Amino acid sequence: MPNIIHAADFHIGAKFDFLPPDRAAEAVSLQLSALQSFVTYAGASAADAVLIAGDLFDTPDVRPQISSAVFALLAKCPCPVFLSPGNHDYYHAGSPYATQPLPQNLHVFTGRTLEPVALNDGKTVIWGAAFQDNKAVISLEAPLDPSKCNICLMHGELGGTGGYNSISESAVIGSRFDYIALGHNH
Repeated sequence: MPNIIHAADFHIGAKFDFLPPDRAAEAVSLQLSALQSFVTYAGASAADAVLIAGDLFDTPDVRPQISSAVFALLAKCPCPVFLSPGNHDYYHAGSPYATQPLPQNLHVFTGRTLEPVALNDGKTVIWGAAFQDNKAVISLEAPLDPSKCNICLMHGELGGTGGYNSISESAVIGSRFDYIALGHNH
């Protein structure tokens, strides 16, 4: 199995309306520092891939200054970064994933069904999908290659009922993925 680093739900760009303006700005700065630490950790760990399972941003229409800073940090990651947009940062025509230049090492899944991307190791396939609205239903069905390590990346709630891509334990077991990287439950 490849060395992967899995994270989700950074919610960068949250407004922090409950804080005074100076403290809200400090909170956003701390979010960016956390992302920087995450990227540094991925490099120090010699990760083969970084998986972000949704809600990197707190809103689907994050301010360009925030998304530019985030993409600049992710560009420093020494390995490929795979991202599956979630219910807060869902993929749409006006999202930063569609309107801003993305780092070359970042692959953002954009479809509502699982699609494969092979790692350069020739042994691993990352399967991912995106929320395209604040609710989604994404099937775990995919034509997996049993000779490869198949990793699923998506935002979803294990055992949930809220419409945020609820995934049952039996669906996970029946999927035959080697690893399922989820976000949402935090």
